[in-house]
Amino acid sequence: MEPLTLRARSEPSAAEPPHTRWCRACGAVPRGRLHQAQGESCGPCGTPLDPPEPGPERIGRIVLVGNRLLPRHAVAVAERVVGVGQGAGPAAGQQAEQHLSHEADHPAERDARQHVGRQAGHGGDQGIEVLVLDRSDTPVPIAVERFDRLPEVTLPVPAVTSAAGRLWAAIRARAAGAFRARWSDAAVDSAAVDAATISLGTRRSAALDLVTLGLAPRPELGLSRFETAWYQARGVAYPPPGRPGDPAALLRLLAELPAGGYPDRVRLLMPWLTELCADPRLRGTASELVEPFTTSSADARALVAVLSASPQQDVEELLGEYVRTAGTEGEVALARAIVDGGPLPDAPGTNAPALADLRRHASALARCREDPGGATDEDLATVGFVAERARRAYLAGDAAALSGDHEAERHYRALLSYRAGEPFESTDLRPVARSVVAQLDGSVAGAEVAADPSAWPALWRAAIEGPRVAVEGSPAAVGGSRAGAEEARAGVERAGADGEPAGADGEPAGVDAAGVAGVRSGARSGLLVEDDLRAEHPEFGCWLDLGAVHRSLADGHWAGAAAAADAVASVSGILTLRAEALNLAAYACWQLGRTDDALRRLDEALAVHPTEGVAVNAALVADGAAVLPYLARVMGLTASPTVRAGALTRAIDLWTAGMCGPGYPPALAAMVRGGLAVPQDDDELHRTLLTLSFRNDRAWLASASVTVSGALQERTTRYVQRRAAYETRPSKVTLRAVTVALVGVWRLHPRPAWATAELAWLTDVFERLLEAPFDSATNPVPAVETLLGTEVLDLAPSLILSVRAGAHLARAAERRGRSLPSETERKLVLDPVRTYRMRRAELDEQDRKSVEAALAAGLEAATGAIVTVTVTRNRQLVRRFRQLEMEPVQDYADGRRVVAQRMYVLDRFDGHVRRCRAYLKAMDGLPVNEGFVRQVRDAIDGWTGISSRVRRSLRAV
Repeated sequence: MEPLTLRARSEPSAAEPPHTRWCRACGAVPRGRLHQAQGESCGPCGTPLDPPEPGPERIGRIVLVGNRLLPRHAVAVAERVVGVGQGAGPAAGQQAEQHLSHEADHPAERDARQHVGRQAGHGGDQGIEVLVLDRSDTPVPIAVERFDRLPEVTLPVPAVTSAAGRLWAAIRARAAGAFRARWSDAAVDSAAVDAATISLGTRRSAALDLVTLGLAPRPELGLSRFETAWYQARGVAYPPPGRPGDPAALLRLLAELPAGGYPDRVRLLMPWLTELCADPRLRGTASELVEPFTTSSADARALVAVLSASPQQDVEELLGEYVRTAGTEGEVALARAIVDGGPLPDAPGTNAPALADLRRHASALARCREDPGGATDEDLATVGFVAERARRAYLAGDAAALSGDHEAERHYRALLSYRAGEPFESTDLRPVARSVVAQLDGSVAGAEVAADPSAWPALWRAAIEGPRVAVEGSPAAVGGSRAGAEEARAGVERAGADGEPAGADGEPAGVDAAGVAGVRSGARSGLLVEDDLRAEHPEFGCWLDLGAVHRSLADGHWAGAAAAADAVASVSGILTLRAEALNLAAYACWQLGRTDDALRRLDEALAVHPTEGVAVNAALVADGAAVLPYLARVMGLTASPTVRAGALTRAIDLWTAGMCGPGYPPALAAMVRGGLAVPQDDDELHRTLLTLSFRNDRAWLASASVTVSGALQERTTRYVQRRAAYETRPSKVTLRAVTVALVGVWRLHPRPAWATAELAWLTDVFERLLEAPFDSATNPVPAVETLLGTEVLDLAPSLILSVRAGAHLARAAERRGRSLPSETERKLVLDPVRTYRMRRAELDEQDRKSVEAALAAGLEAATGAIVTVTVTRNRQLVRRFRQLEMEPVQDYADGRRVVAQRMYVLDRFDGHVRRCRAYLKAMDGLPVNEGFVRQVRDAIDGWTGISSRVRRSLRAV
């Protein structure tokens, strides 16, 4: 089989389990098989590594219902499990609600539940119903056996895989004229969002289908911006048939991804190699995007090799320099033959291995020369750079990698033992490093130490204590020469962490407390400094002056300390020294009551070398609204979640106390947004941040990507974001999304205390909308039905809310001259009355009175609407009946036809009367106005009498 070319590389599989490759949320690559096997979440971002899941296979199907002559297009929007022999009931079993309590479960448990769900209806006492939209936006249940036999309609859209994708495809196909249906796009879109948000896997599958269909990303999916950009990039790289690709757009999307993440970007660029090479700008951008993966991917190396220019002259010079410095005699002869174009010196059949070996060595040498710090360990081993490999092992603290007998390995092994406070052979150290160690042990500052800033932190405590006088015969003799100062710098190798100078608390800023100075015992009091050392090493002198500033601060000499620190800041060229000097000067000014001077110095220190400690000091010195920007800097500089949470809490407390001025400060908004973008261990703080954003930054929160930890934060975030979306854009879709999210919060164990207040808010919204005139855009009934189909409401409020929803729809239908659909009438009007009569003993006296009053009011409104519509319909039927009476009859058959039509009109008349009588029966025993009941009964009796007389006359014909 021939190897694949770059153009023939296969498309990355969307369904490939991410935990076997890399995280879709942040692009991080798992660190080996052990990491993959031990956790099901990404280490860096904490997002579960769930693969895309298609969701329920029936949702999204378009099927034909009705008769053969006039079929209708219905769409499946949900599935529900019901007990065999039980009624369909309200929307209690809708699949979106069923899955809300499962979203944070273990994948194995979820798979088991789905298997049980698939088996339901085939045994035991469970069955499955499919909810479809047919004539309206109210789902109608169909038994799964009947649904599977219905003809399925194939849509002329790109192939999608998820349940949500099929629903969005149905919307798109109907808009293109593929078929006609009575249900609305908003209802199908709401069902699609519910199907997409069942789990993380369904959200990912839905995002892929959005790209396939060419639709915009949906913030309801809650995916990170990196993951969304990745799916869009896949869609551009592998467009569906008929859709052109755009390599420039592909590069723009890939540039939005983290530099070291999403390694499969290499495979996305391969099909566009011709287009990328044709444009120099695209070529350069693509090369930069692929470069981080060349060490781990052969495809990346091949792609970079094609995209990068490689003049022949550079190759010849590189070969020549390599063989002159490190090549064997055979390699020298081979390189000369290659450059001169003559015959190769090796015998026939042996040239290929020699060329490959030479190419490998030359390439490794080139990489080491170009970027010594970035060369791989394999390159270093190839060219024999043992010293660099030993240096890296020392910095990494890897003693096992320093077990060899090379001079560099012995040196770094001894230095590592010295830093750890363990015994070592001083003769293994290089001479200059040996002198530095001796000086550090004796608290002596010689030329070697003064020339190496990385060694200064080890002497910091001695520098604070002040200079001491040399004693004749001291064992801490200063060895080495000034000429070896540069080698001393490499000898200590960052001995005290990062070598930052002193902080205001008496420790060098950034110094590891367990560093060199902390592990050595028996250090002498004070620091012994060689003569003329300050003149030869002025920066070391500035560092010594910082020790004097600390002594002045300890003695309370604020003015002198401020002047001395300002002098150091004005002359030092080391940014860390200058920043710390400004920090100490600010502390002294603050003690003198010169707050403005202190803040000015701290601002300069943050500009020179920003650190967490300086930002904290500035936040302590500032007051009022000026504190917030410094706390924001603390959040940006710290790597500690505890410090970040403390800065956030302090900022919120200041603003809540009214110390930051009116309004919602932009600095606080930025801090809150930043706090929601990173994991928060404190659930209460996380909810506080959500609440602040909801109250003051609602438009941003509605579509923001919020990082969550655990089921409580996930469901709280979903609810608050969906409520923000509803408050920003009120509609029946967003209101139903709020309801679904609140049900998910309600099912948490333990249930959050605030969920009760949010349920009260939601029911208040329902009541306000149900009392207002009907508006199709904000119709609350779908959301009400969703809530009624769950266990959230108690018996009394559920009955009250149900009948009010039915009355609301009845009044709306009356204005259109229509009556309620029979299914809606049963669920929302008549069933609540029957339920109350069966279960009234479960309610106390106060609840019974409330329920009876609500049922009476709702029934009166619904009855008035149905009677009004019945009067209008009956008038139309009477006119039709009279037209039939006047119609001439030619023969006996014609007469029978007319009689049959008149009987049909009379049957319809009786049907309206029967519906009115059902309402009259439902009002029996409820506190409905007696005059109203009498009027309804008289009207029904009159209609019944007319029907009876006419029917008898027709039978006599």
